[in-house]
Amino acid sequence: MRELRVELGLGRGGDPIFEALHSPARVLALFSRLFAEPQPDWPSQVCFAGFLFWDEEPVATEVSERIEEFLASGPEPIVVTLGSSAVLDPGSFYQESLAAARTLGRRALVLGAPGEESYGKDVLAVPYARHSEVFPRACAVVHQGGMGTTARALCAGRPMLVVPWAYDQPDNAARLVRMGVARKIARRQYTEKSAARELGLLLKDEKLQGRCREVAAWVKSEDGLGVACEALRAVMRAVI
Repeated sequence: MRELRVELGLGRGGDPIFEALHSPARVLALFSRLFAEPQPDWPSQVCFAGFLFWDEEPVATEVSERIEEFLASGPEPIVVTLGSSAVLDPGSFYQESLAAARTLGRRALVLGAPGEESYGKDVLAVPYARHSEVFPRACAVVHQGGMGTTARALCAGRPMLVVPWAYDQPDNAARLVRMGVARKIARRQYTEKSAARELGLLLKDEKLQGRCREVAAWVKSEDGLGVACEALRAVMRAVI
């Protein structure tokens, strides 16, 4: 944020989280109205834009080919990921997730697990894959509830099992459950048994799966980037 302000010829400004969170001109809500409705204490100048989707990093050709071969070789797998922050402190998350997948007789695509262990023919573990490419081909997505991962999973229209780590993730998990598209497990309660139970319920819940498809259609219809840019242009036109 400070580098951008320098580039624009502006002063240092306040702390972007604690001192400069709400602009008197416009506040952008970069998430869908399905995710959170306006509250009475919100600033009146809030503009709902919708989710923004990161233009994800390219994947090495060899890894991309392995992913495609795995996805094409059998039923839709459970995709297991910890996003960009929780992956630094995974604990036993990956081991418990894979054990749960085996209990259910499901294949698993694991993103970001440490090492390059051989997990067997029904599991593919890779350092990274584009969520936009693998989530739509999953039977369910197990993740930590970060906003970027959440947005991609909503857009993919797949059931979610959310295991929040920290920050906004517990709140995001609760919202997803209320939306009818997910189930959640607290991190300290996440075991093979609890994961298998919750995933089993997700995979049998046709009503929840239908709701996932409905939400995906709504999210895809939004233009978060376009609405956000137009809102910023309107503010600039007003002051120039």
